[in-house]
Amino acid sequence: MKKIDNTFGVGVKCREMMEFGSDEELRNCLMKVKGQKFMVVGGGANILFIGDYDGVVLHSKIMGIDTSEDKDGTVLATVGSGVVWDDFVAEMVERGLWGVENLSYIPGEVGGAAVQNVGAYGDEFSNAAEWIEAIDIEDGTLRRFDAKELGYGYRWSEFKGKYKDCYVIVRVGFRLCKNGKANLTYKPLAEAFEGKSEVRLTEIRQELERIRWSKLPRPEEVGSAGSFFKNPVVSENVYKTLAEKYPEMPHFVTEGGVKIPAGWLIERCGLKGYRHGTAGVWDRQALVMVNYDLGGRRAYEDVEYVYKYVIETVREKMGIELEPEAIII
Repeated sequence: MKKIDNTFGVGVKCREMMEFGSDEELRNCLMKVKGQKFMVVGGGANILFIGDYDGVVLHSKIMGIDTSEDKDGTVLATVGSGVVWDDFVAEMVERGLWGVENLSYIPGEVGGAAVQNVGAYGDEFSNAAEWIEAIDIEDGTLRRFDAKELGYGYRWSEFKGKYKDCYVIVRVGFRLCKNGKANLTYKPLAEAFEGKSEVRLTEIRQELERIRWSKLPRPEEVGSAGSFFKNPVVSENVYKTLAEKYPEMPHFVTEGGVKIPAGWLIERCGLKGYRHGTAGVWDRQALVMVNYDLGGRRAYEDVEYVYKYVIETVREKMGIELEPEAIII
């Protein structure tokens, strides 16, 4: 049994671990696991394992960040799926390339970001991604997807839909630019740079570091998967009923209805800082489920209890069903 790395820090293992550093190595791995139970795991940043995995885990070690400038002055960055996401962001900021700076400090690897469409601070993976290359699990062929083909939306891509369990991502192409403009749609960022005529990339990254760790636990200290629940979208009627009772409730009108912050719902139910055993709801951001027993062999049992208790409580008190953003295995 091999240990599975995961940001929740729960001590779980798999039957076998296989790593691949190239397309050909991946094809060999896929041949070996044919007919077996297997899954692909990146940095384990958006997964809650609620027990050992009785199968094979594949992990990308395809590295490399290559850039080339086009005639229009934009830059294409080709990045291996095994590259740590924030290492990629940090390097682009250092090179003075705009396009992914608002996604600083998000845990995980590039391949997982492509599946999940990671997002934060007013930006999403899909806003910079141009294409994604992936290997077909059945026949080993390489396919390049235009990012527009993949139906990217809020924490969604077709790698979680019609292409689920069909492909393994090997590379991503990002379209970046040398003369960008700061994305200050995230209110705390706008407030931090109010009145400043020019904002540098390094300043954005520094400010996001301060913002992130003021609200979220540092992964080396407390286990988590970041935002654990999706923000629910409810009908206008449901929103109006709740708004009558809670006029201060934050909300955002979207195409499908009205989005209500899951963190606000959880906090309004009195669960911010709630704790059960070695797990709980983070006391600085109610959207985050945490594990205080890093490496604990059965810590996942307490995390599972907490997230299910949160769902049940919000359902009973608010009439809204929360959906985990994290993948439960």
